[in-house]
Amino acid sequence: MGGRYRVEAILGKGGMGTVYRAHDEQQQREVALKVLHQRVFAEQQALRTKHEFRAMVQLRHPRMVEVQDYGVLSAGTPFFVMQLLEGRDLQGAGQLALPLVYQVVAAVADALGFMHARGYVHRDVKPANVHLSSAAPPEVKLLDFGTAELTGLGAGTIAGTLRYLAPESHYAGAADPRVDLYALGVLAYEITTGSCPFIGHGAAELLRAKLARLPSLDVVRPEVPAAFARLVADLLAPEPSARPRNCQEVSARLAAIAGPVEATLELSAELRTPAVAGRKDELGRLRSEFQAAAEGKARALFLVAPAGAGKTRVFEEALLEVRVTGAQVAIAHPRGFGRQPYETLRALLSTMLHQPGAVAALASAGGAEALGALHPSAPAHAPARGEPARDPVAEREIMHGGLARFVAALAAQHPVVLGIDDIHVADSASLEALGSLLGACRGARLALCGTIREGETISAPLRRLLDMELATRVPLQPLGPPQLGELLATTLGPCEPSAELLADIVRASDGNVYFVLEILRSMIRRGVLSRARTGVVLPAQLDPADVPGSLAEALLARMEQIGALARRTLTALAVLGREAEMDTLAAILGAPEEDFLDALVELRRGEFIETDVGRVRVHHPRVREVLAAALPE
Repeated sequence: MGGRYRVEAILGKGGMGTVYRAHDEQQQREVALKVLHQRVFAEQQALRTKHEFRAMVQLRHPRMVEVQDYGVLSAGTPFFVMQLLEGRDLQGAGQLALPLVYQVVAAVADALGFMHARGYVHRDVKPANVHLSSAAPPEVKLLDFGTAELTGLGAGTIAGTLRYLAPESHYAGAADPRVDLYALGVLAYEITTGSCPFIGHGAAELLRAKLARLPSLDVVRPEVPAAFARLVADLLAPEPSARPRNCQEVSARLAAIAGPVEATLELSAELRTPAVAGRKDELGRLRSEFQAAAEGKARALFLVAPAGAGKTRVFEEALLEVRVTGAQVAIAHPRGFGRQPYETLRALLSTMLHQPGAVAALASAGGAEALGALHPSAPAHAPARGEPARDPVAEREIMHGGLARFVAALAAQHPVVLGIDDIHVADSASLEALGSLLGACRGARLALCGTIREGETISAPLRRLLDMELATRVPLQPLGPPQLGELLATTLGPCEPSAELLADIVRASDGNVYFVLEILRSMIRRGVLSRARTGVVLPAQLDPADVPGSLAEALLARMEQIGALARRTLTALAVLGREAEMDTLAAILGAPEEDFLDALVELRRGEFIETDVGRVRVHHPRVREVLAAALPE
């Protein structure tokens, strides 16, 4: 197989693929080879698959099984090769001794923290994917990265095992590290009590069980310390915001219960997906508006803030919260260049048409024909010879009417929330249709939520949306010292920043979240911000050496630390626009494929880019602006 591996036996089968025992003819060693069920059809998908597996091959951690190789078979089926482990997994292991429970939870939390620091979410933590070696004491390793996804991606797909899915994952939300924390809580409960806490015969029944309160672990097993029972209960909180902030917090709380635990103490994990802090008022306003929409008062909500203020994180958190309540959420990210009419709306409909009840809702609206050009599968065609020219105004009214009937029927089943990040760059045709939709569905359980970058040009259709009676603007103010203190505590963990340090950072950053994160990265690189087992060690005040003259200066300084090909790749992407096809970018650079893939991995780890479905996207618009400004005339 793959011209290198001789398959010897089947080790196991699962929902994602089949694992074989194989012999590596090149390295002369026994390996575990997993062949995924999915197929890669297009060249673009093949390049993306190679990129993802190449990144995983470079993940090395003592508590993770080592991924050694990857490939795509001639039939288009991807596979990856792992070290072959002796021992057993925890499936059906029953109730474990408490010291072993603590060891397993600590090891898995450490492995997950390592993955999260590099931008990955595992998405299938469960007993069958935790391995115990036959040594004494046993070594614990986390297995199976076939469902791993980049943080923030994967929306619209449900991956993992139903019993261990977080409630928000039942609604096909994007990958978020907190889904792994939830699964870790299910794992901890199961190996402590001997049985999975959630029993059900389908997704709906399991979801109801997860939203109910479980018996506390110290009630089910009296010798369990109350502090450990609280930790597991927090991990199992239905609301993502109520769970521990990160794996480092889990390790710290576990160390207070069971004594020192081996852990990889990386501060970079928290900076990758910073907590939403200091935004209690804004999130509260959004919750109130979403609740009004759920009661049949359609709303249009707009988060308005300068670049770097954290509006996308607030937007993501608000939509994650509303998704957990059972709302049907569809999200679009307009490109801002090369836009086609209805591009943004078609992206939203691509998700909506796969929601529960969408088939019946579409039928009641008159079928796919009622949506016309709005339907994602609608072909663009000119009138046939002899066919009278169509009236574009009449056609648009028919499409808008079909859209309103479809959404109203969908909202009659569950509240519908349409999210558009950077709505100011959405195409005008989509904005016109959304305005018509809100006007026709004022009494529906419908909400539109968009983010707007302050200072951007507002198109006429967006202006009309903003001026609607049902529209609400939610501005994000710069962080002050109290909000910054909350951000540091919720992002980095236990710490006591001095009033002088908070004032220094606010003064240097103007309260801009993105700039604050760059200052923190600078402090970590210089070693003046470090982690101890009891929390984070902070300086009393900000050293001028840690303060770049501007956000642009901070970004340029980080760009200077990346390799030459990575810098060329990022520059080419900035010239092309904010995003591009992966294969197009590779062709422009003309570099060897392996070198190009390594450059993408380096840029992704540095949080300069994001990759998804064969596309590469600049992580933040400020990165592109800084690069564009640095280009020669």
